[in-house]
Amino acid sequence: MLANISPKARRQHWISRCGVKEAITNTLHKFSYYSHKECKYAADIERDIERTFNSLHNEPRNIERLRSVLNAFAVKNSDVGYTQGLNFIAGHLLLQFPNELAFWILDALANKHQLKGFLKDKMPKLKVALYQLEQLVKAYLPDIHNDLRRKEVSYELFAVQWFLTLFSFDFEPSYLNTVWDIFFIRGWKFIFQVSLAVIKHFSSTIATLDCEQIIHRIKNSLRENKPLQSSVIKHSFHFKVTNKQLRLLQRQYQERRMADESVVTSRGVDVGRENVGALLSPPMEEAAADLALNFSPHVRQFEAY
Repeated sequence: MLANISPKARRQHWISRCGVKEAITNTLHKFSYYSHKECKYAADIERDIERTFNSLHNEPRNIERLRSVLNAFAVKNSDVGYTQGLNFIAGHLLLQFPNELAFWILDALANKHQLKGFLKDKMPKLKVALYQLEQLVKAYLPDIHNDLRRKEVSYELFAVQWFLTLFSFDFEPSYLNTVWDIFFIRGWKFIFQVSLAVIKHFSSTIATLDCEQIIHRIKNSLRENKPLQSSVIKHSFHFKVTNKQLRLLQRQYQERRMADESVVTSRGVDVGRENVGALLSPPMEEAAADLALNFSPHVRQFEAY
């Protein structure tokens, strides 16, 4: 759809969709203000930077750029602070933009594009999204849904990373650019379309694997296979997901939640900030090799936003 968009057009597209110029004009404080304030999440940020970019310890400028953006985000968005997964999103933005623009787009993803609901304490939107995804799989891929239920495979065991990182955990930069190009137009329904395409790809093998093998295959195969990433994007358009569907499923989830407070996710497993790290895979120290190696040592400043 937008595969051939030029880098300059892409940057303008993301900036426009995120309202960056308006944010910079109307904000009370600049990026430099937030990035230099003391951050109570500094230790968590530092730990994830080291785990993510250990192959770039000899590139302190890149480490410092990521640290600066994440620190600024946590200070400005004090109701969220810092959550694992934000480093992957910020890291990819820094492949495209200088620090200040990367920060304002990350802030817009959290606020304007509603990522914040996935990041807040107890992660309310994440729990809804996991329920929505399971119901969409049930509707569009019933055989896979039945296999996953029969083998007691919970969706949060492989899908959490997709929502919390907007697939920046799984796609290499050029394909992730395409995913985000479309996300900025279609919104969260496209993340569900991509999720369905990933799950459908494993339809022929899920029946032959046990629970642990299924989780490992779904979580790890995508980021190791660039042709698969391309195929997933192409086949995501085969699934019709609408905002109306998602709103209906959200209401269903809320009604179930009210009827039975023990229903937390579709499989009854709690998902919160305290255990999200265990649901992100592969281990953080190995996960971003591609992103680290693609970090440009010099990001060109824009003449105009």
